[in-house]
Amino acid sequence: MSLVPLLRKRFCAKEFTSEKIPEEKINSIIEAIRLSPSSYNLQPWRIKIIKDQETKEKLFPASYNQKQITTCSHLLIFLTSLDIDEILGKLKKARLEAGTPEEQVDAYLSRLKASLEKKSPLELRMYLEEQTYIALGIAMLEAASLDIDSCAMGGFIEEEYKKILNIPEKYAVSVLLPLGKAAHPPRPKIRIDKEDLLI
Repeated sequence: MSLVPLLRKRFCAKEFTSEKIPEEKINSIIEAIRLSPSSYNLQPWRIKIIKDQETKEKLFPASYNQKQITTCSHLLIFLTSLDIDEILGKLKKARLEAGTPEEQVDAYLSRLKASLEKKSPLELRMYLEEQTYIALGIAMLEAASLDIDSCAMGGFIEEEYKKILNIPEKYAVSVLLPLGKAAHPPRPKIRIDKEDLLI
């Protein structure tokens, strides 16, 4: 099953219709995010889903008045945990549930924690957000497979989002993914040639 047809089909929707996406399709996208790969299997992403119009209207000015926010069916907000202990705690729980012996898990996580703590706060955020963007890509592909349009958005004011949504400081607001049915046809896909891609 090649992903190329999905990638050719997917496009950046700048505005959506009023059509609501069924919850089972949203759940499928969330499951795709849950199954996404990450470095050391850290899985630092956390997802906040906004469905109510009132909250979307509050977020609109903090999103530079982009119509995707107020017209989408669901707004997925990709947060990145910057709390090493929280990340490793959830990873420990998952590894134990998978049947890995606890002493083996503890030894591995101890080495991993020491490595992560060597990074500066900025380096740590950049590294963890790189993992979150992998999950974003998977989410967009799953949405396309379900005939749901989307638009990855980095244009927003993080501190305003945190204030409006009461997001704890230990989370970075990394990227937004509005989902819905596009109110306009796809634009032509513009990509560099294969010859320009390969070095």
